[in-house]
Amino acid sequence: MFPNVPTITDLGYKQELVSSWFALFAPAGIPEEAKKVLIPALEKAINDPELKVKIENRGYISDYKSPDDLRKLIVSNEETVRAIAIKVGLAK
Repeated sequence: MFPNVPTITDLGYKQELVSSWFALFAPAGIPEEAKKVLIPALEKAINDPELKVKIENRGYISDYKSPDDLRKLIVSNEETVRAIAIKVGLAK
């Protein structure tokens, strides 16, 4: 989208910085029957080519993540932010 703007790696950073993202969550304890319907429906909607174009035309990246992959992203982001906060003296 911005071919003349250097990437984080180009600037010498060893890892990607934490970015903002959007996700859909359900209440804790949602019945398995509901998950079996909701998860595939959300995956189908998010991966729909027409919706992807609409999302990406607004400057966002449309990237479906399974519940497990989303959980890993959340944990990874939290670890990164905590490490940065400790390093700059904002947390112990």
